[in-house]
Amino acid sequence: MKTLYRYLIPALGVAALFTACSEDAWNEKLDGFEVPDVLNKVENLTYTLTPADYQALASSSVNKNLAKELGQEAVLAAIGADCVFQTQEEARLWIPRFLRDSINCPYFSMSNGSSITVNYNLQSALPEVVRGINEGVLTYTVSSEDYQKVWGSDEDYIDAFAPMLPASKNLTKVLKEALPEAKDGDFVVVTYNEASTNPVFISTGGDTPAEEWAPTAVLAGCSEGETLDVKGWVSAIDARGFVLSDLSGSILCYQASGFSESAVAIGDKVTISSAAISSYNKGLQISISDGSYTVEGKGEYAYPEPVQYTGAMMDEACARTDNALAQYVVFTGTCSISGNYINFAVEGAAASQGSGYQVPQSIKEQLADGQAYDIYGYFASISSSKYFNVVITAVKPAGSYQPSAGWQATASLGDCDEGDTIDVRGWVTGIDARGFVLSDLSGSILCYQSSGFVDTSVAIGDRVSIENIDVTSYNKGLQLAISDGRYTVEGKDTYTYPAPVVYTGAMMDEACARTTNELAQYVKFTGTCSISGNYINFTVDGAATSQGSGYQVPQSIKDQLADGQAYDVYGYFCSVSYSKYFNVVITAVTTPGAKVRYNAPAAPVASEQAVQLYYMQGGSWVEPSITYCLQPSDYEAMGESYGNLSGNGPAVLLPKYAAAKFPYAAEDDEIIVIYKYYDGSATTYRATMLNFVQGEWTINKGDASDKFTRMDGWWKYNPSVELVLPYARNTDPSYTTYMACVDWVWQNICVPMGDTEEMLLNKETFLDYRKNAEFYSGASAYYGNVDVRATSALNNAPKGYTGYDGLSNEEITLLIKKRFSTQSLPGALAALYPEANVEPGMDITYTVTFTAYTGAAEVHTIVYKVVGKAEFEYVSSTWVDEATSKEWVSNPIK
Repeated sequence: MKTLYRYLIPALGVAALFTACSEDAWNEKLDGFEVPDVLNKVENLTYTLTPADYQALASSSVNKNLAKELGQEAVLAAIGADCVFQTQEEARLWIPRFLRDSINCPYFSMSNGSSITVNYNLQSALPEVVRGINEGVLTYTVSSEDYQKVWGSDEDYIDAFAPMLPASKNLTKVLKEALPEAKDGDFVVVTYNEASTNPVFISTGGDTPAEEWAPTAVLAGCSEGETLDVKGWVSAIDARGFVLSDLSGSILCYQASGFSESAVAIGDKVTISSAAISSYNKGLQISISDGSYTVEGKGEYAYPEPVQYTGAMMDEACARTDNALAQYVVFTGTCSISGNYINFAVEGAAASQGSGYQVPQSIKEQLADGQAYDIYGYFASISSSKYFNVVITAVKPAGSYQPSAGWQATASLGDCDEGDTIDVRGWVTGIDARGFVLSDLSGSILCYQSSGFVDTSVAIGDRVSIENIDVTSYNKGLQLAISDGRYTVEGKDTYTYPAPVVYTGAMMDEACARTTNELAQYVKFTGTCSISGNYINFTVDGAATSQGSGYQVPQSIKDQLADGQAYDVYGYFCSVSYSKYFNVVITAVTTPGAKVRYNAPAAPVASEQAVQLYYMQGGSWVEPSITYCLQPSDYEAMGESYGNLSGNGPAVLLPKYAAAKFPYAAEDDEIIVIYKYYDGSATTYRATMLNFVQGEWTINKGDASDKFTRMDGWWKYNPSVELVLPYARNTDPSYTTYMACVDWVWQNICVPMGDTEEMLLNKETFLDYRKNAEFYSGASAYYGNVDVRATSALNNAPKGYTGYDGLSNEEITLLIKKRFSTQSLPGALAALYPEANVEPGMDITYTVTFTAYTGAAEVHTIVYKVVGKAEFEYVSSTWVDEATSKEWVSNPIK
């Protein structure tokens, strides 16, 4: 269940707030009292709110009355108690009222036109981690069923992680399965047990039947940092390892040294337990060593249809920035051999080459320098943004490859959803009385025919094609509605089932409570059969509310079942009926085999409870940096017997915790501490940031500031902006601001001149070919400055441009400055600050400090006035004299 931070602040429009607390309203509260201007002196000050200021603001009877009218009583009380505003809207509502407080504010009598920049604590100014946690986190406690999956047994396991199966490598896998509906931005605090020593299990006797090896389907969608159990076939071999392919994808398995090419053969069945997914040169991989993988037997591997790469496609692939699985490919290239380096020049490739990756001797013997070949293999990584690295599986004469015109399985089911229209080609993997289960390379789905289906019309392993079909749903299961002729049987294969997901009764209860529509899932459960007419159900131990249920069971399966008997049931979990029936298209039933009973470990293994924070990012659970959860032992050390903090405990105890945990902290170090907090009515998780400043850990409540101006006796928020652009590469706000200038020049100068993307690549426009600098007004996001050199402008002007004809270098430099000041920079500000607008009775200004490059770096400032919605008018600058500024104001470039 998601727990929410106690202060949930409604978003309030600034204009609405100021309307609610106008000057007249204030005067009414004070019985007509008006504070006179004591001195007609305009001042500009800076002030930082103290804890006493927050408390005075919250305790004022006038403010309390207004808070009651606005329904913000709890908000105002929280400001006083916590000395922090949750949002800028809060600060801009209440700070003006404090500034006019004649008792508590020393600046209440400043003259009209005076301004105060107020520094204050702002929750929303804190890092996303802190804000996200304080807004609410998910919580999860690892269950016995989770530990059983981690240990790979429901008998020889302990309710804890251990050195051989540590939490650090397995928790993300647990969370991914336990919280399937989590989305990017979610936080979860997970509670688990961890043992410091490995358990040793003992057998009470009996023989263990050998488990049949079954390939997994876990590689598709995996990412760096995950830990997986993988079972698949060896599909390629190189001098440092092999490619392993399961039912869903392929990955490079790399051994740093000592690998023997004869250790495995194509088609070998391989198991790798707790495989850590890593990456190298933009390719996902698994690091292996002798003994880290097991060859389970010999098999046959059928290669998929290769992706045929052209030179242009190779260029594009070598420019990718993400890590990817290995891909089976073919390309034509001319071989170049230099020692152990074997590369291939591919026609049409401007910046890339094919490259043999760790080529084994058996492949080297088939290659000759200068000869052209069709190269087949697994594209596994990229070197130097240039080399398209392939683990070669076959070398054939150039031009001999012909794309298959036959049937090829799709991978369209994995990400389909209700309402999608798809083409799908896959195998029949389950059959019922009203249709069949269809599995392609990415998933499985129920194909349902309302009447007339004959269960002998298809067989397991049949290749089936269905074109242009809508994905629908029924009883929380995705499905395809078929009829005679709606699908085509293209041939027949032998289908190998993946390892089933083994369901317990508790898991079945949870699955039957789901609210989303899902694809079919290959499962196994053990249950006692109950037959009533055509209804065939199974009672499963541990299921409180659910039952296994045979879905449209065909006669061939019915003949194998007897009422009151227990079975291991295999099949595709495809839907849920009445939130109770776990519907399965049954593929096989067997009598439960005699199992070896394993006790707890031979010797007790001590474990400790621990908590850890994870964050969902890019679909994967990751540990946020610099975050530390208070552990049960930490609360004990603090003398907190209830396992939480309360009252002013965080302010008092967290700096002490940080000092003890980090005795060698350096200046400006920062940490985020996550803890349980009891507010008098409920316990929730909170986060507090601490900074190490001048030898002490201090709590950071979020540094923010706003300018307020006194007008007609009332303080108003002044949204003028001072923007400082650092002279540095890839640093914001410089990069974003200068890129907005570049975009403005492209859209408003280049495109109207008829410039195209092709011209841009050929360096025939005002833009640099990297698209991160322009020479019309000199803005460079690449360098983080404005280049005003006449030589730079002349050397980079488009071919045939006459705009500089007859101008001296000084005149060109001045023109560049004027373009930047009156065109590209105000255009960029309009794009970056669309909310900027005029404020009645107040001049809103944007002051931009930046670096101009003249051969040396010079810091300058430009001031703009907001004259309309996202409309900025040049006022003045420090890089030209006053007369020039006035001329620019009266005659800007349009």
